[in-house]
Amino acid sequence: MIRFFLSLQFLKFVAVGGTAAFLNWASCLVFLNWMPFSAAVIAAYVVGMTTGFVLNSFFVFPDSNKPWIKQATGFFLVNIAFAPVVWGASIGLNILFSNVDGLRGYSTQLSHGIAVGLPAILTFLIYKFFTFAGDKNA
Repeated sequence: MIRFFLSLQFLKFVAVGGTAAFLNWASCLVFLNWMPFSAAVIAAYVVGMTTGFVLNSFFVFPDSNKPWIKQATGFFLVNIAFAPVVWGASIGLNILFSNVDGLRGYSTQLSHGIAVGLPAILTFLIYKFFTFAGDKNA
């Protein structure tokens, strides 16, 4: 199984994920000019998820013969399923880091950054073998 992570495909996945995460974060800053924080977070999440899907389908899993709508549905469901993991880890790590001298001032940024990366290995495998895997009916 380790061979899946020692591959160009996984490196592309990490680059795509980093790009989507950055656009999520940056678009939230922009949206804050026009909407309240809670709405900006949701809008930014949509930007990040859409970016992630498009980039993954073009650069990481371009050979998928599964219909686009099935890919998009699977991608959306995986991201929704992992949202509580990221949220819970962010909250838990924030509590931990806010009690550590030297990390208090950075606890939210650090905890969110770590939490966003937590599902990467599992989501890569789910995308590879289910979301973007070839459609047996195609």
